[in-house]
Amino acid sequence: MSIWKNKLCILLRDYDFISIDDHMGVLKNAGFDGFFSSYENVDEYGRLAKKYGMIYQSIHGSYRHARDIWYDEGEKG
Repeated sequence: MSIWKNKLCILLRDYDFISIDDHMGVLKNAGFDGFFSSYENVDEYGRLAKKYGMIYQSIHGSYRHARDIWYDEGEKG
């Protein structure tokens, strides 16, 4: 199996110095086929995925304090 038949996705983030629309255009022009994102702005990301013909691969859940589940106190840490 050739790696060139696989789709290449990357994280799409909301930065202060570039709009989401422009960022997605940069990723598309750089050769990425799709992206994944945080759980914020998903409607906007979905709209732009259609605009640019990109794959919206997944939504990354929050990981803040994720390690706390391993403590005896559970999520409360």
